[in-house]
Amino acid sequence: TRREDPSYFVKSVEAPSASKVVSFKCDPCLDRTAYTVQVIAHGVKGDSFWQHVRAAAVQSAKDFRVNLIFDLYESFDDKLMAEDILAAASAENRADVLVVTIPSEVVQ
Repeated sequence: TRREDPSYFVKSVEAPSASKVVSFKCDPCLDRTAYTVQVIAHGVKGDSFWQHVRAAAVQSAKDFRVNLIFDLYESFDDKLMAEDILAAASAENRADVLVVTIPSEVVQ
């Protein structure tokens, strides 16, 4: 099966060289652009930690060819965050994946 045989996915590998060429039997494996990931996190725009987290998420979304919705708040407001999570989860055109942080009981 696929899991037992890792070579199942790999068609060819040229090595050793400065640039390895790897191709897959299922190229492209998935049309990932059809997927949307939404992140609602308690981070704020002025916090460098959350700026780095968001930047990494944006780059990962580009690498994996998925749509990403990830906005940081101007200031922390757990009530607004809870409302945003409920709205995102119940939206008619909701994201395929919803990632949230739970910073307080209000959000929980």
